[in-house]
Amino acid sequence: MKLRILFIGILLLIAALPGFAQGWTASLEWGYTGTIVSSHDYQYTTLEGYHIDNRDTDFRYHSNGYAGIQFGRDFKNGMNLSFCTGLYGIQYEIRSVPVGLRASWAFRRQADMAGWAGLVEAGIGLSDNDFRKNCEYARIGAMYRIPLGAGVRLRFLTALQGSHTHPVPYNPYDDVAVDADHLEYSNRIYAGLTVGIGLEF
Repeated sequence: MKLRILFIGILLLIAALPGFAQGWTASLEWGYTGTIVSSHDYQYTTLEGYHIDNRDTDFRYHSNGYAGIQFGRDFKNGMNLSFCTGLYGIQYEIRSVPVGLRASWAFRRQADMAGWAGLVEAGIGLSDNDFRKNCEYARIGAMYRIPLGAGVRLRFLTALQGSHTHPVPYNPYDDVAVDADHLEYSNRIYAGLTVGIGLEF
């Protein structure tokens, strides 16, 4: 239900303010995310009833790929609002299908000229690897756009990315994965740097 509300809300936001809109946009994007640091906080009970509080921070580097597609609208003030989805890698064997909103604003508003644009993106990610079946993510960064003609633009992207997941913890005392009856909560945060390339239509 929450996912439906979020999806409908994003579409209504993009479709709003038609007097300020200049046209619909679509884009394809591919890239790489290097996870630099992760931190977890697990609270659960063992099979024998002992309470476990497991917290740690890990600076282990991990490489992830991502592919995305965006649908949105350009506005007269140089801003673009887009619905985002695709497939994002978060960590080893942890992937998500994002459902999010990206806001970007061009520092140079002429569409036929190359220039920089800032971006902010946030949403949820659907994941079978997650205890709650969804996670949250956010990006903040910049893009450099190059017009190729016929309304097509090439863009290069770099951004800081954070993801908040809820993985199923491993219980080493009983050599089992923690089930729902013994889990109090599970939180893990990943932070890294994303670089990508895309085509805008």
